[in-house]
Amino acid sequence: GCGGDLFHRGAITFKNARFGSALAGDALAGFMTVMMAAHMLIFRKYPDTPAGLTSAMSNLLVLPLAWIWISPLSIELPQLPLLILFGAVTAGASVTLSQGAKALPASLTALLSILETPLAPI
Repeated sequence: GCGGDLFHRGAITFKNARFGSALAGDALAGFMTVMMAAHMLIFRKYPDTPAGLTSAMSNLLVLPLAWIWISPLSIELPQLPLLILFGAVTAGASVTLSQGAKALPASLTALLSILETPLAPI
């Protein structure tokens, strides 16, 4: 079930956790893992939920935090097309994963979402 997948994913996330300065990053990684699991469970329970809307809302909720922690106006012009492409691919992946979560079993959805790590360099 999804609970076991969440446990294993969380165990992998925190496998090399160290106390100190990296603790905040580890906590954010754990929080992200829980939120991704909740996101998939919502789509399983309420399949009529539009995938694009929830992805857009989650990005809008994170935008103020990103604006505080980074300097978005310091981006150099040659980097802008790559950042736009990255955002478009990420948005497309988020929407297709959310759409797939409506139709696929939770275990298969979890396996597909884990593929993100080895396929990310591609």
